[in-house]
Amino acid sequence: MGSLDGKGTPANLTGAKGNDVQPSLSKNGLFIVYVSDVDGNYEVYRMTADGKDQTRITYDDGDDVFPKFSPDGTKIVFTSNRTGNYQLYMASVEESSEIDVAKVVAALEKKIQTATDD
Repeated sequence: MGSLDGKGTPANLTGAKGNDVQPSLSKNGLFIVYVSDVDGNYEVYRMTADGKDQTRITYDDGDDVFPKFSPDGTKIVFTSNRTGNYQLYMASVEESSEIDVAKVVAALEKKIQTATDD
């Protein structure tokens, strides 16, 4: 992390032996999600903006990449090839449980259909 004016030396926030890529800052500026292959394949991690409290969010044999915070900051949306094709997933910021976005959309569509049938 460095200053916008380019002055000073940027700070290394992760310092891991693997590749740490694709950072995304939360809307409130307090957290960063990023991707790291330090454990063998690309997984999503979260840390505070100062590089502390690095927490692994995803655990899967596929590559989990391109993480972004939801607008309210409570979820992380990312792409994964865990099923053989890249698809969208969502995970809680607080815990490492992933939700398949397709299942959420299907449930919402079913709820909308049920509501319009009444």
